Amino acid sequence: MTTEPSAATGQATAQPVLAVRHSDLQRLVTALTDLMESIAGTRYPLALPSAPDAMSAGNATVAELNDYLLPRVLRLDGPLLAVVGGSTGVGKSTLVNSLVGTPVSSAGVLRPTTRTPVLAHSPADGSWFAGGDHLTVTAAPALAPGLAILDAPDIDSVVQANRSLASRLLAAADMWLFVTTAARYADAVPWELLRKARNRATATALVLNRVPEGARAELTTSLSSLLTTHDLDTLPLFIIPESDRDSQGLLAPDRVAPLLRWLGALADDEETRTTIVRQTVGGAIDLLEPTVTGLAAAADDQTTAAAELTAAVQVAHDGMRSRLATVITDGALLRGDLLARWQSLAGTNDLFRILPTRIGRIPERIGWVSDRTGWLRHHAGRTRDTAAHSRERAAALVGRGGRISRLRQALETSLSALLCDTALAAAERVRADWLAHPAGPALLAGVEDPSAASQALAARVRTVVGYWWRAVGEFVDAEARKEPAGRRIGPHAIAVSTTLTCVLACSGPTRSTTDASSQSSEHPMLAALKVLETVFGQAATALVTDARTGLLTKIDAFLASEAAGQSEVLAAHRIDPAIAGRLRALAREVTIARLCAGLPAARTAPATLPPVDPPDGQPAPEETS
Repeated sequence: MTTEPSAATGQATAQPVLAVRHSDLQRLVTALTDLMESIAGTRYPLALPSAPDAMSAGNATVAELNDYLLPRVLRLDGPLLAVVGGSTGVGKSTLVNSLVGTPVSSAGVLRPTTRTPVLAHSPADGSWFAGGDHLTVTAAPALAPGLAILDAPDIDSVVQANRSLASRLLAAADMWLFVTTAARYADAVPWELLRKARNRATATALVLNRVPEGARAELTTSLSSLLTTHDLDTLPLFIIPESDRDSQGLLAPDRVAPLLRWLGALADDEETRTTIVRQTVGGAIDLLEPTVTGLAAAADDQTTAAAELTAAVQVAHDGMRSRLATVITDGALLRGDLLARWQSLAGTNDLFRILPTRIGRIPERIGWVSDRTGWLRHHAGRTRDTAAHSRERAAALVGRGGRISRLRQALETSLSALLCDTALAAAERVRADWLAHPAGPALLAGVEDPSAASQALAARVRTVVGYWWRAVGEFVDAEARKEPAGRRIGPHAIAVSTTLTCVLACSGPTRSTTDASSQSSEHPMLAALKVLETVFGQAATALVTDARTGLLTKIDAFLASEAAGQSEVLAAHRIDPAIAGRLRALAREVTIARLCAGLPAARTAPATLPPVDPPDGQPAPEETS
């Protein structure tokens, strides 16, 4: 049986509290564990305004769950842990040493004095506590069973690690014993922590230390006024006068006797002690949901930002993809050196001289025929002359330095330049959009500027163009193989046809029978299409169309690859869009599990604490309320 505070009246009323069912307790432990693991696994990698606070709150929440809530929920009947906290130099360690009757915690003028927290407990409670590298545990016969006191580092220590540890220890306390002095009680930091204790319904007592003789009444009135202003006027207040310390650095026993008796009363009263523990645990669990709601909102910010950054990449590359398709479809690529190379070729009779035959048929098959046919062997002289002339004509077209080779080179150069310029423009637009986004600059900090990687980009483009060219060559070769064996065209003709097909795919008409409403009959590449039609017939149109489709497909894949490369720095963070919803669901489950376990909410009035006795030989202090 325990005493629970009454939420309706704001007073602690004695009422029976049923023992928590094992199933309800197990549900609460499971819910808290799942929430702790989910928070611990949640990251906020994008440099958004909400990220630092979320990381700090997440770390603090995980520490509170791991250090206090889970262990305490499993053992609600353990000794009451009172953490002694306060600002630098207020005499916390001296007070703890004086309460236990022996020096257990370092005290002195060198700051910080408390580097390793010290936990003092009754010898009867030794089985409840274990020390470690970061905690000194010592038995103190002066303490009553059921109570342990922990001396925490300064809450305003100059050492960041000490400040963090102090906050972590205060979050692991069943109750706070907050120490201040006549010179420090108006400082802002203590009041901020006291309000935090009030909000989570943590039982708290306040010690005003080193009060000068004759200033007790004035300081008590001033401090009581501040307590009322901060809605903390119900806190027990202990006054410890300024006094000398003995050879061990301890205060006189009568100076700390009221506080020691008060703590002993808490330890002796199992009902009050259990109520304090349940109230603190319930209040801390109750505050998890709003905390986790904030973490989920920060996770939503991460998801939204990731979507915005990804969209910036997609929009930039989609726009460039549309531009490329227009340039290729409209034939705008046929200009400059590419147009000059074609006009140089079209201005001769080389292509038209071979129109009546299959391109390359005579020069490429004559060797095969002369080797295998006796009749042609009889006419070898004339055949060799014809073959030589045909080979020379083919070499002029497709050989190194030939007009077909120069045309191919001009097309590859123009197409590669177009792809490079387009990809670079897309990358620069993405970079500009990311730099304008709150999370962008940090993402781009270690990323090379697009213009500095132009050589690598050019190499990737050459690979794309090369793959496409080879694919067109395979299409042309496959179409040529459909001819009967005696009418098939050879490698030179394949090379010429491939080049013409590629040029037409990038910059020419797809049909030779055009009209004014579709394509101009004066198109400069019309002759090239007629050559293909002479060789392949109606299949020429399909070859050009398939080549253009293949080029656009490879361009799409290339730009998608470039976009993926730019998004890689974002994708590496693996932002989970489902984490926010998961956090909210787990927080709701924790709240439901707390209610099922019968633990009170943070908004419940704090437990009624024992009255404060006056110092030995002193009149009773005035009420602080």
